[in-house]
Amino acid sequence: MPASPPPSPALEGGLVVCPPDWRVDEPQGAPFSRIYFVTGGSVTYRDGDRNVRLPVGSLCLFPTHVPYSLRQDPVHPLRCLWFHRDLFPLALRRFLAVPVPDRGLLRSLLDALAEGVRASRDPRILLHLLEALVLEIRAQAPDALVPVSDQGVLAAAAHLQDHLDTPLSNGDLARLAGYHPDHLVRLFRNRLGTTPHRYHLQLRLRRAAHLLTEGASLADTAARCGFGDAKAFGRAFLRQYGLPPSRYRRERRSLP
Repeated sequence: MPASPPPSPALEGGLVVCPPDWRVDEPQGAPFSRIYFVTGGSVTYRDGDRNVRLPVGSLCLFPTHVPYSLRQDPVHPLRCLWFHRDLFPLALRRFLAVPVPDRGLLRSLLDALAEGVRASRDPRILLHLLEALVLEIRAQAPDALVPVSDQGVLAAAAHLQDHLDTPLSNGDLARLAGYHPDHLVRLFRNRLGTTPHRYHLQLRLRRAAHLLTEGASLADTAARCGFGDAKAFGRAFLRQYGLPPSRYRRERRSLP
């Protein structure tokens, strides 16, 4: 019997005109970056330092682990090609808007991604195009997309990513990284803008959100994401997503 093909990688994205009630609130920050190619609408981005209108015709990237919000004028809703993507080992700590010319590599990659979304192409193809897009953005804005180069932080972060079903202590991670626990926490804050605990929690909650949209039960989701206490899971999920897990599973729509 031939071997089964490997499962297609998960990719959140699409082409959309947002409904009038669309909004984004990230009071805890997100462990991924939103990537929008804005083709229309009136949307305002706000964080602790900035209050800017998303420029139409630009590629906008939103920071990881930074609290922010997005509000649109419902009369002029957001139209965009969008993706949610973890950029690690790159770190994006501020909002970035890159103008997209009518010609050139950036436009060609975006056109290919849009066509791939319309044609429901293999997610592996879209992921390769998206990786090329991020590399091109980095070439144009090297001061915004900064690689995490500290080997101890890289090792600790990779360990956290590989153990989403297991709570891990700073002491465990520090031994893996070869640092004192306090030093590891300082390095994590400096390189990624968050603590190891918050980084791990956000990754676990993002996995929980994926499982819920796939129909997993609340109990199974909590267990698979390292929450032994269903009430603690519910509280953490509500703080991150603004909805209890049961309502999120019923109402979640594929939106940017």
